[in-house]
Amino acid sequence: MTADLSRLSELKKRGIEALPEFDGSGSLKDEVGQLLSELADEGVFLVRVGELESWLPTLMNGVSREDKARWAMLAAEKIEVVGEREEDVWAFIRGVDEHLQRRVGELATESQTRD
Repeated sequence: MTADLSRLSELKKRGIEALPEFDGSGSLKDEVGQLLSELADEGVFLVRVGELESWLPTLMNGVSREDKARWAMLAAEKIEVVGEREEDVWAFIRGVDEHLQRRVGELATESQTRD
């Protein structure tokens, strides 16, 4: 049971990076990554990096994770100061936005076709 809790803790902290590698034909991490990509294509967005505190590793380096409310407040402040970047939470939000924009376009096209 302790081993299971330890694996769960690692999964929470590191997301799919904590999944084990398989010998031979690939890894569980690759398979789960592919599944998450397929789900995102359908509009279901799951975070790959684990818990909230794992989203901004560079930006929040050295900030304790013990007080989640304090961590979230500091993260919001740093995000505001730094602005948009290419990685981390920004990439996730861009992916959601791109999907929604694509879906709105598809619905508009379908609506025009029906009229």
